[in-house]
Amino acid sequence: MSLKKRITIILFLLGVLVLTKLTFGKTQTEKQDTLDVWIEKLAVCESNSDNTAVNYDDGEIGSHSYGMYQWKVPTAGIWVKKVGLLDNWENLEYEDKANWLMDKEFSTELTTRVLRENRYNSVLWKNCTNKLGTPPLWANTWWSQG
Repeated sequence: MSLKKRITIILFLLGVLVLTKLTFGKTQTEKQDTLDVWIEKLAVCESNSDNTAVNYDDGEIGSHSYGMYQWKVPTAGIWVKKVGLLDNWENLEYEDKANWLMDKEFSTELTTRVLRENRYNSVLWKNCTNKLGTPPLWANTWWSQG
């Protein structure tokens, strides 16, 4: 094999190695930070990161959305139960549920768990997902479950 071919093969393999490292070589912290950044951008898109934001007519009359991620109470109820976030959600009054959705830590945790469950759950925020793109690939992988 000629020297030129050997150099070409070596350069190709180095390129594959670098690309693999850039794609898959991120630490768990880097991956989580990337999902966190996407979620922060989602909050900005949905409410300008205002955890007290209320949209009183979100899509249909009488359909309210609450908090940084503009959760609707019925939709949030499905996901709170599915991701195991709050045991007594079903027993709460509507106003108390709305208050939970306007709690920054609670709504961020709910949103994070929903996206870790499957990154394509971002369809819950269709308009912002259209602007931001789908969350990072590793949002729903075993190593991001931290």
